Amino acid sequence: MSTNDFRDQLLKGFWHDLKQHLERDAIIVVDPHLDLGQVATDVAQDRASTIQQWITQKLLGKPSSVQIETWNANPTKEFQFLIVQPYVLIQETTASSTSSTTH
Repeated sequence: MSTNDFRDQLLKGFWHDLKQHLERDAIIVVDPHLDLGQVATDVAQDRASTIQQWITQKLLGKPSSVQIETWNANPTKEFQFLIVQPYVLIQETTASSTSSTTH
């Protein structure tokens, strides 16, 4: 799949809907500065060096306990997300990401 294909599949949802994926350790948090479609493409194509660089830079990773606590306190927190089996890549919505899904 191409980056544009993933961008076309971009979904929006609330934390209370996404939380179930946390229980199976499938949630991956994507920094808002990264293009979610590009991250999904790189994960799907197993571009390990790029993914590792993002992890090292703390731009990609599992949610922290602080994030989980914050989101649990606000179950209607909105995210955009993409499913790249077995992962659910989530990104907190911002004003720019809600008005446009492409960069």
